Amino acid sequence: MVAQARAEPPAKPSIVVKIENGDGDSAKLALALEAALESLSRGRYASKATRKDVQAALDETDCKLVEPTCASSFGSRIAVDYVLAGEVETHGKHKRVVLALVNVKTRQRVRSLRDAIATASDNAKWARAMYDRLVAAAVGELTVIANAQRGEVLLDGQLVAALFEGKTTISGLVLGAHQLGIRAKGYKPIDVDITVDGSSKEMLLLEPLAAP
Repeated sequence: MVAQARAEPPAKPSIVVKIENGDGDSAKLALALEAALESLSRGRYASKATRKDVQAALDETDCKLVEPTCASSFGSRIAVDYVLAGEVETHGKHKRVVLALVNVKTRQRVRSLRDAIATASDNAKWARAMYDRLVAAAVGELTVIANAQRGEVLLDGQLVAALFEGKTTISGLVLGAHQLGIRAKGYKPIDVDITVDGSSKEMLLLEPLAAP
């Protein structure tokens, strides 16, 4: 009887986690969140970049890692498949975090989320909840309808789509809170807080700019 060769398990995709702080007050939380997310990601991803490699790539990066093109360039320098990037800022008694999971090869954001935490909260539990939402949780889609025929659509501060005949649909969104923005010629910029719950729809009325 000939023994069958055991198939090798598929290799895990590689990832690097980097959380930046937007102000000095957020540095401690950014480091704690980065460490927690690195630990949580080990079950699904491989971590092959050394801290020296990451720092060298950061030294050559002059942009925000939560932006897909920036994260892709950064990830390419250290030859990883994904970048889990984030930014933490302090707002009064709360800290706000934006996270983005970016596919380095396609230069596309896979998922993103935006959340806030009180300074006295359990950081480890918060990190777990955000990781589950970003990587393992269900996703939804958002249809945006506006009175501007053309314009740029931003989600959590990043450009993700464009209006065509006053409408666009964004898929693969993490369920929960996000910030939606539109920038359209001839109209004032608009930013609103929204909640994505399955298949959601947002209708926005932009205010026209005053004639000169």
